[in-house]
Amino acid sequence: MDYNQVKDQFMSDNAGEAVKTINNLSFIAINSFILYSILIKRFKLPIITSSLVLFTGIFLATTLLNNWITTLNVILLATTSIITLIFPVKLPQKSSKSSSHRHTNSVTTGDFDNGTSWKSQPPSPLPQHSQDNIQLSLKSYITNYRSYLLYLTLLSILAVDFPIFPRKLAKTESFGTSFMDLGVGSFTFALGVVDAKYHILKSYNMRKVLPLIALAIIRLIAVSLSDYPQHSSEYGTHWNFFCTLAMLPLLTKPLTIINQHTDIQFSWMAVLIGGSFQVLLSCTSLQEWTLHAPRDDVLSHNKEGIVSMVGYLCIYLFGLDIGLYSLPQDPYAYFRKRLTKKVAKDKRDKLLIILASFSILYWSLYGGARFFNLEVSRRMANLPYILWTVAFNTSFLTLFLLIDLVNFKTPSRQAVAVPGILQAINNNGLALFLIANVFTGIINLSIETIYSSTITSTMILAVYLSTLLYVAWVSRSSRLLRL
Repeated sequence: MDYNQVKDQFMSDNAGEAVKTINNLSFIAINSFILYSILIKRFKLPIITSSLVLFTGIFLATTLLNNWITTLNVILLATTSIITLIFPVKLPQKSSKSSSHRHTNSVTTGDFDNGTSWKSQPPSPLPQHSQDNIQLSLKSYITNYRSYLLYLTLLSILAVDFPIFPRKLAKTESFGTSFMDLGVGSFTFALGVVDAKYHILKSYNMRKVLPLIALAIIRLIAVSLSDYPQHSSEYGTHWNFFCTLAMLPLLTKPLTIINQHTDIQFSWMAVLIGGSFQVLLSCTSLQEWTLHAPRDDVLSHNKEGIVSMVGYLCIYLFGLDIGLYSLPQDPYAYFRKRLTKKVAKDKRDKLLIILASFSILYWSLYGGARFFNLEVSRRMANLPYILWTVAFNTSFLTLFLLIDLVNFKTPSRQAVAVPGILQAINNNGLALFLIANVFTGIINLSIETIYSSTITSTMILAVYLSTLLYVAWVSRSSRLLRL
């Protein structure tokens, strides 16, 4: 049998695993960051040490020690507890008035890095047509949340090609839940969170989609010319994730106009669109066509990518709404259409309550969908998949905010709230994603990955991840790819 056929079988028919198991695995990232937050208040951590603290646990949990996830979580929490008890916290240095002012000051037109990182620039008023009293400030917990998602994505896109990566973590075929099923949905949600900045400032440039369209075309040509093994049931024959990313701003544009002229929030639109989409899947032949129709024309060749576009749009809209609460200093600032008084007070405690409430709501809605026997399908991005992805990511973001409030509440501690390596990943997320795809292609064309031994797989993945982290670190002060 041809290797490409064997590889396709290797990737096919995965049933996934339970949501609670996926959540348990994800807590490795949370507990690793808690350990970092405890250590950084007591010791100076070199970049290599902080990287090992932040990433070793999740690497082991998705490869060699996947059957020991609960044990890993216990070890991380126990280590954190022991360090907390044995080593006293160093008293924070007294913050100057100016540093405190910088922490709470308005940042409106500085160089935003996807909504979470700014270069220092003096604040200036927003354009007259925008809500010129809304203040935006650096959000360390968003940077940490987004960077961890990016790292998990970078890890998974190559690891899935090796037997060291458990098949239950790989993407499911048609229905079910798995660790990798969350990947593209989480990426889309995080994109919505940071893109909320453009809706607050009313400054989104539609030309930003052109590089994404170019990347989609380049990837299609590269895959076709190299005969790269591709699982067609993921997006289709020609469609890829860059196509999905490019379509999101275009589909969101008319909804943005509605949002700006009415009180209809993006999340309400997402519920309406997602609910209607599920009705179409359940009550028409759309689901049957998506899963079983032969690929005999351009539309059917790309049916998964086209149909799932609706679900990813809904996830993106939910992310936008969370971003509109999270990015301003006051969580309700964007929704007060006639705000007249500037808000300088940090209200992360209020935001924590809001995000926690949304987390409970979305998990409840997901539970309701499952109660009515609606199965999760990443392949179609149906309503249960939308709700699961949104519930998970809102909860994940809430936990990072909670850590931020507990361990980095003061301005002096905010200076170390974002580990340098996570900031570096955040600064060039899309570029790293591109580089990772290139590395993945080269490695898969060079060796038959599914036959690799445990030692070989581990070494290749370790070198691959170390290289990506090195690229991120040395390029942390520049933008490798601008959109």
